[in-house]
Amino acid sequence: MVVLNLMIGQVTPPFGVCLFIVGDVGKVKLERLYRAIVPFLIPLIAVLFLCAYYPSLITWLPNVLLGE
Repeated sequence: MVVLNLMIGQVTPPFGVCLFIVGDVGKVKLERLYRAIVPFLIPLIAVLFLCAYYPSLITWLPNVLLGE
């Protein structure tokens, strides 16, 4: 859950460090990158909320494999 939250933070404005790097390397304007990243942010934020409010989704597989 922490990694998912950090990943969302790396690509959201105004502190999207990864967006600044990609924009500089690809010579693309940040406004264009912001518009391109929005369709990907919506499912990421939805999954983050699901993980936060339904922790059994995350712990289901370890519980099955470890038999707890």
